[in-house]
Amino acid sequence: MAEDSTKNTKKQNAAFIAAAAVCFIASAAVEALTDPGYALEAALKIALFVLVPAGVTFFTHGRDGFGAAVRKIFTFSRKTAAEALFLGVTLFGIILGTYYLFGAMFDLAGAREAAGVNDIVTAALMFLFAAAVRIPAEELFFRAFVFLNLRRLAGARTAHIVSALMYALYRFAFAVTAIGMPSAAVFAALMLAEGLFYGFIDAKNECIFSSWAVRAFIELSALLILVTLPPV
Repeated sequence: MAEDSTKNTKKQNAAFIAAAAVCFIASAAVEALTDPGYALEAALKIALFVLVPAGVTFFTHGRDGFGAAVRKIFTFSRKTAAEALFLGVTLFGIILGTYYLFGAMFDLAGAREAAGVNDIVTAALMFLFAAAVRIPAEELFFRAFVFLNLRRLAGARTAHIVSALMYALYRFAFAVTAIGMPSAAVFAALMLAEGLFYGFIDAKNECIFSSWAVRAFIELSALLILVTLPPV
């Protein structure tokens, strides 16, 4: 019995490590080397960040274990929802307030061009895509699949650090293509801090709703800033 349990654990660990490495490298390479467009990006994110982790979890934990894992990461209380929404709205206000107070110090025209935010309709479509596809897919991969398995393997501290580093490197791959160096390095450092923060609030509430909601508000604030920039 103990031998079977050890074999199952080794199988789970090997499957997780292989899946996490392949999905991370493949997605980062696509972001760094190409401009995939929304349709391809959605397909890749759903395949690499949702379907592959889901398949691995089902394979290693069985139907009951898979169902329990899904319920755990998507179940949240009213208190958790209220806290996440409050935090998201607060950060939304801080970001917009900071920009309107100090925005004249920065030239964001290049960022708008890189993001492709030309008008309010484009910004609205980009927000819907981010909130419905990009953000939940990334949170499922980095904060659920990677973090939870690493916590089981190596403890919470290692899980927080490694999952945040992977998140920062992934966003760095995108930033290098979009804004170049050294801005991408500064962006990656910010993403590392952001990844640690998201991991903390999700671990505290044992679900990914918190980081999903907060990221959506941050995304909305960034798009509002870009769309309200004066024309070049």
